[in-house]
Amino acid sequence: TVSLDEIAVFIQPVSNKDRGTDGPTAISVFEVGAADIPATGYIRKPERPISIQLSPRRSGDPKDVFLRPYDLVLIVKGSAGKIGVVPRNVPPPGNDGWIAGQSAIVLRGKSGGQDLRGLALWLRSPMGRKLLDGIRSGAAIQMLSINELRRLGVIAGLNAWTDMAIDVLE
Repeated sequence: TVSLDEIAVFIQPVSNKDRGTDGPTAISVFEVGAADIPATGYIRKPERPISIQLSPRRSGDPKDVFLRPYDLVLIVKGSAGKIGVVPRNVPPPGNDGWIAGQSAIVLRGKSGGQDLRGLALWLRSPMGRKLLDGIRSGAAIQMLSINELRRLGVIAGLNAWTDMAIDVLE
């Protein structure tokens, strides 16, 4: 196993301060929430349009908040553990682009765009759900700790299995 932090970059969603703004530099985007994540297959077009401001306060490129092909959207609050895969044909950053909702974290492959789709399918499996259940907390509102998620041991090096899983996803 390897820690999730070793294979994925964690992208935080757009902050509440930068949502719902109607200023001159605001753009209209679609927010991916738990309701947009299917039990199988890729995330379909999100239904919730919102207005955001790209904040210069973010470290790195502000456009990193936009979802890219094959990013993983993991719900960490509420429906904690629900995971979706962004499709290949996601709109580019900017107007009508997709962003993750406040209750999610985006996992993006490290090292030259590493493909995490096999990981998503594994985390959707009974074994993966059990692993996520082990770091879930909260009684009324289920939550996953980002720090514990970073340290979460996930299976690595199953390229043949991953390739077969991606074929099934396709």
